[in-house]
Amino acid sequence: MPFTEQETRGKPARSRICRTKTGCRTCRVRRVKCDEARPACQRCVSTGRVCDGYGIWGGGGNAYGDRHRREETPSFQLVEGKLQKSLQPTVMATVTEQFCADWLIGRTSKKIGGVFPSEFWSRLVVQATAQEPAVRHAALALASAHRGDTMSWSETCTAPGYRNGDEKFTLQQYNKAIACLQGRAVDDKDICQIRVAFIACMVFITLEILRGQFQTSRIHLQHGKMLLKHIQSHRQSTSSIDNDLVEAFTCLEVQFSLFGFGQASELLLETAGVVIPPSHVPRRFNSPSDAKRSLNIILRNTQRLVEMDRRRGECEEAVNYQLLLQSRCVVERDLELWIEAYKASLAYLKIIPEFNQIGGFRLLMMYHTMATIMVMTSLLANSESVFDMHLDRFIHIVQDAIQIHHSIRNTHPSEISAQCNPAFRFTADMGFIPPLYYTALKCRVPRIRRQALKLLRSTVHREGVWDGLLAGRVAEQVIALEERSLYRDSPIDDNFDELSPPLPEHLVVPPPPESCRISDVQVTLPDHPRHDALLVCCKRLPDGLTIVVYETKLPVVEKP
Repeated sequence: MPFTEQETRGKPARSRICRTKTGCRTCRVRRVKCDEARPACQRCVSTGRVCDGYGIWGGGGNAYGDRHRREETPSFQLVEGKLQKSLQPTVMATVTEQFCADWLIGRTSKKIGGVFPSEFWSRLVVQATAQEPAVRHAALALASAHRGDTMSWSETCTAPGYRNGDEKFTLQQYNKAIACLQGRAVDDKDICQIRVAFIACMVFITLEILRGQFQTSRIHLQHGKMLLKHIQSHRQSTSSIDNDLVEAFTCLEVQFSLFGFGQASELLLETAGVVIPPSHVPRRFNSPSDAKRSLNIILRNTQRLVEMDRRRGECEEAVNYQLLLQSRCVVERDLELWIEAYKASLAYLKIIPEFNQIGGFRLLMMYHTMATIMVMTSLLANSESVFDMHLDRFIHIVQDAIQIHHSIRNTHPSEISAQCNPAFRFTADMGFIPPLYYTALKCRVPRIRRQALKLLRSTVHREGVWDGLLAGRVAEQVIALEERSLYRDSPIDDNFDELSPPLPEHLVVPPPPESCRISDVQVTLPDHPRHDALLVCCKRLPDGLTIVVYETKLPVVEKP
């Protein structure tokens, strides 16, 4: 049956103040009409003002909490170490809330982190949920939505079904989390309070992605960046807690940028006048998560380099070429150091069952290979033909993806999903979708890009903002646009198994000429899962200017 809200309060809830429903505080003080956009009023955001009406999504100073202090709650302390296996019921908890808390501990926190163990989801979120009301309500909303996504894909589960009442519960918990953050003044000097706001913001980002509210999740991401800057400004020594926060945010940040998602690349391009700093790669990795954390930072810097190069093509004055060249050398050296550390650690890492069992080492290599191609093709005369020199690397990406597919097929589902229902198809981390998507777009050898496309089509799960089926539809449009009628006289053979490795004779078909190639692909995801995504394909001219050559809408969810 659907969830029902059974409040155990001994006294009636305090009535809401009417003015909180009519617009943000900033617009009311200014005596202008508020557009009441969530999570932040766009009238305020567009003019650079702080939106005081929605608590955590403000801009700085006291922007992440009410300026009028209400009832004070003690600030929790994040500590390192193991956590209890279950959350103890709180005085204010309902039966439904406790059910979702158990789901959070037993399923969501284990599954949502992806292939590699995530300290952020398995420890920090769980600990904050047990101690901090704002995070607790946000996490309960996420667990409810997670359960709903599971139930919508499984008819065999014996748990109560997901209905409109459960969506109502999700939104109620979401609103309670916002109310907790609004009712608490945030001291910029209190690192614990800022961490609470940041953790809640990260949960909100993930919740909105899961619910298909992509534009709202991007706004959360922008303000999460502001909170992270506050946290990093307080760091006086290396903190494993803050490292876990940075790791979780970096993963989401790279996800948005790699998909060409609207203006998300702005998050990576903080300044064009500074050389990208080295990422301090260790000589050896102590765990798969350490290797992934280091590679994520390099991947973020790689995407920054690509974005800076694109800006230079549009306006040479925007980016200093010498600084760009130095940045490329830094990122290239980081990739070399990473692969050296990875090879030195591989014998130890392969001993870890989970890492070896589902092909985690191959997944890391796919991303390293993709980043290497991105770096090696930057700063090269605005030509898409430079990607032809990296055919061997694209083949390695496809071969690694094939091996990962075999590993998944040969592994029991419960072992992959950490005791989560195998029908649940969402993780907040990146898997093999982005490298396959990149291969389908940038490798112009017909067999290799078609094999990458087939592998994408066979992927029914979601990796953050990445949906395998949608990525496949985008890649299919780009391939059709580039090839058009080039192979009319000698049609490309599409009748092959996506898991059969490519052979040398499959690589002899010539690729499309430079004049037919697309240089930039931008996908703007909607703010509702039933709405269409906007695909914009651009071509870079010899003088560096970029023009739009194709634009269309694609369904995010396959329509019957």
